Amino acid sequence: ISGEPFEQMVREIICKPLGMFSTNQNINPLLAPRFVQVYNEGGQPTEPWDFDVLAPCGALRSTLNDMLLYAKANLHPGTDELSKAIELTHKGTFTKDVKISLAWHIITVNGVEYYFHNGGTNGSSSFLAFNAEKNIAVVVLSNAVESTDALGTGILRKLVEQ
Repeated sequence: ISGEPFEQMVREIICKPLGMFSTNQNINPLLAPRFVQVYNEGGQPTEPWDFDVLAPCGALRSTLNDMLLYAKANLHPGTDELSKAIELTHKGTFTKDVKISLAWHIITVNGVEYYFHNGGTNGSSSFLAFNAEKNIAVVVLSNAVESTDALGTGILRKLVEQ
């Protein structure tokens, strides 16, 4: 729609306004030191996947600090256009057997609902969940193929118990 490549559009519309300067589709030499080696299920070093034309389904690479900025933007959206778009992604769209919003799954941990999304490739795994009312966000990033979902939900359980 914009006529720009996906990477450039994400950088201009989302990353720059949120101060996420270590999130990108392609890691250039300046960003490379911020990223670690990733490992496949056999524990062997592997190259991060290159999504090319399927970039919107998981090509972005990010640091923990940038993911925390993204979580904060979802916890406490402002009033600008990006914040309005972020709030729109929280709107529930499906609630039959599972709950889904425009960009998030909605999970329940210890009776508390969280907006949640994860990701994984042959060498990395991610988990992000948040609840604005409780002012809680959890981000787990791993440089291994194994899912981080159990660890992330385990952290949420511990936070809610306190």
